[in-house]
Amino acid sequence: GYHPRLYKKSITIVLYKPQKALYIIVKAYRPIALLKTIGKILEKIVAIQLFILAKVKEILPLS
Repeated sequence: GYHPRLYKKSITIVLYKPQKALYIIVKAYRPIALLKTIGKILEKIVAIQLFILAKVKEILPLS
């Protein structure tokens, strides 16, 4: 699918893994990507609208 470039941006934070002895080792950290929630919300809205349209127009065999 297509996602505008604005919604692809994320902020990555680095967390310490618990119970690691040496924090000078790269594997002692865990990167977490925080995505923009507006992109997720808009994607969900578009998916619901497409589903409703497909149901109304009887495009897909829905039970």
